[in-house]
Amino acid sequence: MELSFKLGASARQWLTLRGNTNPLSATGGPLPRVTIPLEARVTADGIEIRILRLAFDLKLGSTLVGQGEIGPCTYLCADYGYLPVTATCPRDALPYLLNPPPPQGRITLTLGLKGLLFYRHSYQPGVRRRSGCP
Repeated sequence: MELSFKLGASARQWLTLRGNTNPLSATGGPLPRVTIPLEARVTADGIEIRILRLAFDLKLGSTLVGQGEIGPCTYLCADYGYLPVTATCPRDALPYLLNPPPPQGRITLTLGLKGLLFYRHSYQPGVRRRSGCP
């Protein structure tokens, strides 16, 4: 899985998220949690990105099984950095994770992201920009 972000109608990708090779992990207790290991990287030099708030819903099919958020001020760079997303799961969602329907031994989770990022790009001197850009 890999997800790339673009700014507006621009063709330039500025952020990439992908799955990490580490396995999914979970902890029990009063507030069960599932951690999905991701990696994030800025795709070009001169771009600064900070995660101010990145909230996410964790779903199994159409069933919401957890929620969480990252931030504030998580800095991202040009090298892939480990970015674990940890979702708190309500107790009534645990049966969906422990005994998923249908029982095939494998589940597919969907991560819905929404949030606020700080983005700044430093143009190199002499680089032509589109008309109307400073």
